[in-house]
Amino acid sequence: MRDSIKAKIIALIRKTIDDESLVIVEETNLVNELELSSLEILSLLGRLEVEYNTEISDSVLRRMTTVGSMIDVVMEQLGGSMR
Repeated sequence: MRDSIKAKIIALIRKTIDDESLVIVEETNLVNELELSSLEILSLLGRLEVEYNTEISDSVLRRMTTVGSMIDVVMEQLGGSMR
């Protein structure tokens, strides 16, 4: 389950920044390394909410600083186990 969520999130990030060649791992920081704006992060959040039919609160959004933390949040929302 984690691998499929990771693949989906990475695909969404690549689509958002329009760079298919970028190496993205769980430790990749959304702001510092990928230079995503707050608007781009909110857009990703909206896509994740639609994709996984869930709602992610603002307080949870603040925890999403890396690709891995984004995966963790989606798994929590789906009731899945962590790493």
